[in-house]
Amino acid sequence: MRTRTIANYGLTVSESKNYLKVEVSDDDALIEALVTASYEQVTAECNRDFFATQYTMSVWSSSGDIFLSTQTVDNVSTGSLKEVNGSWYTYIDSTYSGDISFSVASSGSLPKGVKVAQMMLINNWYENRLPQAFGVSSAPLEFSVNALLSPYKLVKPQ
Repeated sequence: MRTRTIANYGLTVSESKNYLKVEVSDDDALIEALVTASYEQVTAECNRDFFATQYTMSVWSSSGDIFLSTQTVDNVSTGSLKEVNGSWYTYIDSTYSGDISFSVASSGSLPKGVKVAQMMLINNWYENRLPQAFGVSSAPLEFSVNALLSPYKLVKPQ
């Protein structure tokens, strides 16, 4: 589970409306939802968050190193924090069961390529609200978004 506010989803509603060339406020709630969804899609594709975020995970009778993130972890509530080859772990013993909270560091600001990918996703979802569009290919959008996000993707350890 992660905790965040709408201010930390990369784009603002105002920036998105400007990109969409929308001047009225009728669709502000929809555009705000698309901003959130686009950021969630970007973070899922990249296996990372771009802003400082607090996470909580539940652990039951596990011992040893518990993988936390490939992003820099600021602190952890339980166990000892360690970094191995760019991945962050906490060590806990077999008697621990419960929640582990940790926070990842902020990368500062959202890279421009990620913002453009978000805008492309928002535009596509805003303009194509029907479940299927006839005669429309999503291949160029998929290629463009993947190309923009590729430099920011992190690989999770096995």
